[in-house]
Amino acid sequence: MYIICLGIPVIQIIINQGDQTDMLYTLYDVQGRMIRQLAIADAHQGTIWDISALPGGLYILSVSHKGKLIKSVRMVVE
Repeated sequence: MYIICLGIPVIQIIINQGDQTDMLYTLYDVQGRMIRQLAIADAHQGTIWDISALPGGLYILSVSHKGKLIKSVRMVVE
């Protein structure tokens, strides 16, 4: 699995979860409010998540599998 945050500030997130299935990607603002959520069920599915329309600020992307947090990434969006 890999996540690439494109741009400085970030405008797109590229997700490739390899052979993992049923992954949940959740984007939170700095206050901890859920902004967006993306569920990808199929393994080897690459996805580009456009976040350029979000208001500027600090965001946290969390990746979970069956309720277990796998990774979280902080990013700046302008």
